[in-house]
Amino acid sequence: RGRLQIMASQSTVSVNKLTENMLQEIVEYMKSTTDDYEGDHYVPRIGMEQARQFEMDKHWEQVFEEVAGDMQTIYQATEDTYSNTANDLEGSACCTVADASAEDCALVFVSRGFEDLTGYHRDWALGRNCRFLQPNFRAINDTYNLWERSQMREFCQLPPKPGRLLTLLVNEGRDGYAFWNALLLKHVAVEGKNYVFGVQTNVVQDTWLLAELFSGASDSYAELGRLRAILRKQESQFESF
Repeated sequence: RGRLQIMASQSTVSVNKLTENMLQEIVEYMKSTTDDYEGDHYVPRIGMEQARQFEMDKHWEQVFEEVAGDMQTIYQATEDTYSNTANDLEGSACCTVADASAEDCALVFVSRGFEDLTGYHRDWALGRNCRFLQPNFRAINDTYNLWERSQMREFCQLPPKPGRLLTLLVNEGRDGYAFWNALLLKHVAVEGKNYVFGVQTNVVQDTWLLAELFSGASDSYAELGRLRAILRKQESQFESF
C-alpha cells in the first residue's frame, strides 16, 4: 500500500486506479500461465477430491436411478440415448452432476454427450464450476445471461430446492461457437450427499438470433425475452411430474 501511495504521489493516477491496474495485470498474467481461467471466467479446479469420490462411490448409477423417470417423461430420451446415458457411453444425453456442498459447486460428473456438445473433455471440466460454458467475455455474458445466472446460483445453493429449474442460456463451446442451451436442473440426494443434476440441450433453432445478439441488434433482445418467456411457461408444467 505504501509503495502504491509513493507511486500515486509521483503520478496523476489515484491509488485506487493504480491498484486496479495492478490487479488487472495479475489476472492477465494468471490467464497466460495457469489453466484457472477460461476467458474472463475464474474456474479453478478445486473440486477434484469430490469428483474422484463420486466416481469411487459409483454415485452416477444412483443419480441416474433418481432421474430415470425424468429422462423418459420430460427429456423424452430414446431407448438408445437412455441406455447410453445410464452406462456413460457414446451417444448419451448431455448431462452434468455438480456437488452442491462442494466449494464453487464443482462438477463431479459430465457425460460423453456433454463432451460432444461443448467440446470440453471431462479431464478438464471435472472439479470446476460450469460457468466456463458462458460467453468468455464478461460484458457479453452480463448482457445476455445476468438474470439467468442469478436464478441458477440461487437454485443450486443448499438447502435443496424442490422441483426443477428450466432456463435458456447463451453458451459457448470450447472452440468459441455460440449455442442456445436449454438447461434443466434438479436436486438429487444420494446416500446423504446433495447433488445438482443438469441436462443441457442445444436448441438449434433460431441460430440467426445468436448472430444478431452478438452484433448488438436491438430487436434481438426482445426476441430473446420472448423465447425465455415460452420456456418459463413450460417449466410450470414440470410440477406435475
